[in-house]
Amino acid sequence: MKNIFFNLAPSLEHKFFTLLNDGTEFLNLNLGIISRIYNEVYRVYGVSNNTMNILVGDDFELSKTYCLDILNRQKTLYYQDVAKITGMEKHPCYITTQLRAYIGTPILIEGRFWGTLNYSALEPTKLHYSEEDLKYIQNQAQEITELLLCNYQDPFELK
Repeated sequence: MKNIFFNLAPSLEHKFFTLLNDGTEFLNLNLGIISRIYNEVYRVYGVSNNTMNILVGDDFELSKTYCLDILNRQKTLYYQDVAKITGMEKHPCYITTQLRAYIGTPILIEGRFWGTLNYSALEPTKLHYSEEDLKYIQNQAQEITELLLCNYQDPFELK
C-alpha cells in the first residue's frame, strides 16, 4: 500500500538512492532498502534501482519482512540462501517475494531502533559475507543516521 502523505526531502531521497545503489553494487545484490519501522509497519524510506516495483513510501506489514528478525535481535543478520534454511521456506517474506539472499542491519538513532538498512536478491549469494561486508553495511547505517539527524530535528517523528 502506498502512503499518499509520505514526504521526504528530495535531496535526502537522492542521497539514500545513491547510497543504496552503491551498496547493491558492493554487495552484489539486486535490491537495497532503507526502512522506518514503527507500530508493526515497515515503511520504505529509500530504495535502490529495482525490478520489484518497490517505491519510496510503500508500506508493508512488518511480520512479512525479514527485517522483523533485525528488530528482534538488534544486530546485523544475513541469510545466504533462505531456501536452504530449515523453516525459512515458510517465512511470509520468502513465500511472497522468493528473496533468497538477505543482509540487514539496524539503523539506530541515539541508541534507539529507528529502522533497517537491508539488501537482498532473488538468487542466493555464492560467498559468505566477510567482516568487510558487515562493516560496510554498518557504516552505511551510521551514515543514514547522520543524514537523518542533519535533516530532521526528531527523526522518530517521521512515520
